[in-house]
Amino acid sequence: RRMPAATKAKSRREAPTRAPRPVAARWGIAVSPRLSAEVGGLMLLGLALIVNAILLAPEIRIERVPVNDLSFHIAASQRLADSFITGDSILDPWVSQWALGYPLWHFYQPIPHMVAGLWLAMASHFASAPASFAVLYYLLLVAVPACTYIGARLFGLEPIAAGFASILIIAVSEVGDFSRYGLSYGAYVRRGSGLYTQLMSFDLLMPALGLAAHSLNTGRRRILAACLVAATALSHVVFGYAAILSIAIMALVGPRGDRSRRVVRAACWFSPRCGC
Repeated sequence: RRMPAATKAKSRREAPTRAPRPVAARWGIAVSPRLSAEVGGLMLLGLALIVNAILLAPEIRIERVPVNDLSFHIAASQRLADSFITGDSILDPWVSQWALGYPLWHFYQPIPHMVAGLWLAMASHFASAPASFAVLYYLLLVAVPACTYIGARLFGLEPIAAGFASILIIAVSEVGDFSRYGLSYGAYVRRGSGLYTQLMSFDLLMPALGLAAHSLNTGRRRILAACLVAATALSHVVFGYAAILSIAIMALVGPRGDRSRRVVRAACWFSPRCGC
């Protein structure tokens, strides 16, 4: 049966008009809404990473002859690299570079030197230990804005705000002697203090705190958050104390109606069977 002309005209008027397809869809590029929402923040993060990489590029060359704490960290990492190659103990090796020797990792955080030792062991066939360590140290320095961005997003900041945080973290001023032991370039670069373990711990700290906040709010990813906090503490004890204290404060100052649940979630992170 044929539809009357008046009915056809009415159905055309009532039919919803199609919205124009985005350029990415017209070209066959699949872009998720979540990724499109992150574009602004990722552009700011990319700017921070590019600036950081360019400013710190000389560190790859000049850090091969360390003049600060990096001389200690390179020697300790070489000892663990030898342990990886020879099959010696990597948890309690005897470090004989100083005096009659010393059981270093009885008293010192082990993760940074384990990571560097594994890196040096893998690169031992085509690069010297100081050169390989300089590349690893450079990558950790360049990654500071990215770790800050990840932590800020896990905290719940909008992409643009997290992007600005990734820029501001590399703008910490170097004023006075404190800058050589804080979070600025003066604490890490060659003409500063060369604090390798603090640098690795800081790269872990921001994602750990962000994931901890996410876990306190939702009750999910508790084990991963606890592992990141533990890795932060095993990279540097002071940063570990700061992370644990920050988590306690976040659990107490959250929404009043949900405070008791947040405290219980923070207390039972290390219990996989806890259902809170």
